[in-house]
Amino acid sequence: MSNNADGLTIHAELPGMEKNDVKITITDGNVLTIRGEKKREEHHEEKNYMRVERSFGTFARSFTLPDGMRTNSVNASFENGVLTITIPKEEPVAPQEQEITIQ
Repeated sequence: MSNNADGLTIHAELPGMEKNDVKITITDGNVLTIRGEKKREEHHEEKNYMRVERSFGTFARSFTLPDGMRTNSVNASFENGVLTITIPKEEPVAPQEQEITIQ
């Protein structure tokens, strides 16, 4: 996760997954969660594997977002196994002055 003048960017490497295997949610106003499931590849060939190091199964990762983020304007893209989520910062509000009449 990186922070810049425009907002936050999260990059998640998800090799071998498709965008339909991933779900992104925001709960409680500031908790962003990435969930997914990498399914086991089914091969019908009979092979006698000596070693398999490809992982599969479900995962979930949650991030508490800092105050001042526009969580209703989150964008996500998925390209070449990398999920990129961008969350813009809220525009700063200039302090307003109100004059009070003395009676």
